[in-house]
Amino acid sequence: MTMGPVPSTDSKETKLEELDALELRPVPRLHLQHAARCAQQAPSPWNTQPWLLRIGERSLEVWADRSRNLKLADPHQRELTIACGAAAQHAAVALERLGWKVEVDYLPEFRTPDCLARITLIARKSAGIESRELYSALWRRHTQRGAYPRTDLCGHVGEALKVAALREGTLPEFFGDERRARLSELVEAGMLVQGRNSELRRERLEWIGRAAGRPADGIAARELGLACVPQSLMPFLLGTEWGIRKRARREAELVREAPCVLLLSSTHEEPAEWLRAGAALGRVLLVATAAGLVASFHDAAIEVPHLRHAVRQLAGNAAFPQVLLRLGYGTPAEGAGRRELSEICFDETSSQCNRGGVPCPLVL
Repeated sequence: MTMGPVPSTDSKETKLEELDALELRPVPRLHLQHAARCAQQAPSPWNTQPWLLRIGERSLEVWADRSRNLKLADPHQRELTIACGAAAQHAAVALERLGWKVEVDYLPEFRTPDCLARITLIARKSAGIESRELYSALWRRHTQRGAYPRTDLCGHVGEALKVAALREGTLPEFFGDERRARLSELVEAGMLVQGRNSELRRERLEWIGRAAGRPADGIAARELGLACVPQSLMPFLLGTEWGIRKRARREAELVREAPCVLLLSSTHEEPAEWLRAGAALGRVLLVATAAGLVASFHDAAIEVPHLRHAVRQLAGNAAFPQVLLRLGYGTPAEGAGRRELSEICFDETSSQCNRGGVPCPLVL
């Protein structure tokens, strides 16, 4: 699961100025629009951003944009749902920072399965220290796929990450050196299985190609360590046995040498639990960023069914693995692009949020 350059309008300084202005105008709809911008910053597999945001008078809904699902890598839309859960978490953090007590409901409409989460404004309250720190981290968090220095995490940081996951109903599991060696073997095996699947490669190359033509979408080749490779040669490099093995060994080495590897698991395998895992992912990443950490995703072993079962056995908690994270103290990466808010944000009066017919009326 992951995450071109961020537009200047999304700079930290600009957003803090916007926050100051919004605090002086506690208008629910303005705050909800700002929360929608924050939801956009959530991580998603291959930066697909598979969500639509529906703004009401006192609520913000996160809808699944299933047209952006990775059909081969994510056939059950588990990772899509996790990404939408993380987007809902980001929106909730933004609203709490703006001085709101909020209520988050997952799958609120039985007859509308594309509506995955609803964040409702309940009452005004003072923003606490935690919400201020997490909101600041929200604009600094970017996936860092490079190697991290082998510096152990401070004990209180590990506890804070664990609490962040448990708070959202997800089970955290840290891997020590011995189990991490076995885990790295599973990650390498997952990379080999996926790399040898030509249809899966084409699907991922599409999202690398999108980033080349439109920085608001997909993952740039530079983020994958392929900045010097021409787009026309990308299929040959990623499709050769040499290239597949090299990337798999590199991925395994990163996991094996990481200061910290964290697995987030759920007690059940269903969409509601995937959404909670996404909320936990969002909070864990913000807590990590606030503590000066960077993170990357290594979900190959979770995306291959028989390897996922092996990861589950290695964790030893009988839960269902959802996200595998590598964390450490590293240099912050440049952020991936994000779509324009006008492309994904719709008014509550719209009845076409799934884009099944006539485009929905835009909010902005």
